[in-house]
Amino acid sequence: MQYIFLGHYMKVRATLLVLLLYFSQFASAQSLTVYTENLPPYHYFDKQNKLTGYGIELVKAMFQQANIAAPIKVVPWVRGYNYALNKKNVMLFSMVRTQEREALFHWIGEVDQLNCFLYQLAARKDIAVDDFEQAKLYRIGVGASSFEYSKLKQLGVPSITTSSSYLQLIEMLKANRFDLLFSSKEAFKGLLNETSNAPALFKSALHVTQFDQRMFIAMSKSSDPLLVAKMRQAYQALVQQGARDRLKALWLN
Repeated sequence: MQYIFLGHYMKVRATLLVLLLYFSQFASAQSLTVYTENLPPYHYFDKQNKLTGYGIELVKAMFQQANIAAPIKVVPWVRGYNYALNKKNVMLFSMVRTQEREALFHWIGEVDQLNCFLYQLAARKDIAVDDFEQAKLYRIGVGASSFEYSKLKQLGVPSITTSSSYLQLIEMLKANRFDLLFSSKEAFKGLLNETSNAPALFKSALHVTQFDQRMFIAMSKSSDPLLVAKMRQAYQALVQQGARDRLKALWLN
């Protein structure tokens, strides 16, 4: 009789442990806070003011795969980055994965490869850039707290103008507030599609190949390990199913 009771007790205990694990995952998922910035074609508001883009649809598909719900909030990059640095259960995308950031976050999965360029106004015939050393002689505009800004500072660029909005940076470039805009090719194309600016107004001054990077979905270092694991599993499932590549082809090609 004692053995029967002990066996029943062990089964009940195992069931309780499973339920606790489930509700722990559920509670963690419910507390997930997700931030991104306005950066077409990855995340932006369309003409109907609906948040969309390749990165948005990828993250939504990941949530569906993980069977959780979490609203996505669009904030200036600096604010979202600080939240991800200092708060628990925060997801941030799309973030460039650099050596300096490697240990600061949990890296969930890749969004896209970025090709980095310096852009100028096509009418500025006084600008000639053959290499990055020449580019350092000009005033360069870049996103605030971005990996590009960090790189420019490390390389000793003397004149850097920053803004939390790439749309504002384009207007500043048009107003000759600086000479060269540092942006990925993919994001710059998306920004032009979102605005009324004719592509012919601009031209690429230099492909800065040493700055080409990969963008990722990341989570704050203090996040619940169970939640981090669940997000990684959901992302890998999308990769294995081919869903990530289908979304990329749909939105970026």
